[in-house]
Amino acid sequence: MVASGLTDSTIRLWTLRNKANTDEKSVQSENGNSIAIRLVGHSQPPSSLDFSHDERFLLSASGDCSIRLWMVGNGANVVAYKGHNYPVWDVCFSPLDFYFASASK
Repeated sequence: MVASGLTDSTIRLWTLRNKANTDEKSVQSENGNSIAIRLVGHSQPPSSLDFSHDERFLLSASGDCSIRLWMVGNGANVVAYKGHNYPVWDVCFSPLDFYFASASK
């Protein structure tokens, strides 16, 4: 699994194709070996991404001063954390995945 924050403020999540996926957020690659899911929620480009250790969740930090928690399986935005007053530059899950740390100004 690979995640990338893009300049259009979206996140692309690529995974090897292991089952049929009919989600409207999914786009199959030209060679048919992978599926990319487009995650939309931030209003500025993401600056940091981190997968939970069980790979069920993805955290994203952005210049829009927010952190978002995504479900990897279906691309749903579970929650948006908006406690920072400045752009968030980094985010990281704790080893137990219950907590996370973020870095800003």
